[in-house]
Amino acid sequence: MSHLLTQSSAIPDWGEAAKNALESFFPQLVVSLLLLSIERLIHLARSYGFDINISRCKI
Repeated sequence: MSHLLTQSSAIPDWGEAAKNALESFFPQLVVSLLLLSIERLIHLARSYGFDINISRCKI
């Protein structure tokens, strides 16, 4: 992203960009998809006696 901010003519380090995406975006995506799956299956869990509560907070 710093490449776009500085308007540099140098070629960006795509390895570094991939590493940054893997470390920041990928974990958020995985957790979001997991929470969506859990929310879709709450009724099934409740039918087996489980009570699932999901709370979210911005950090």
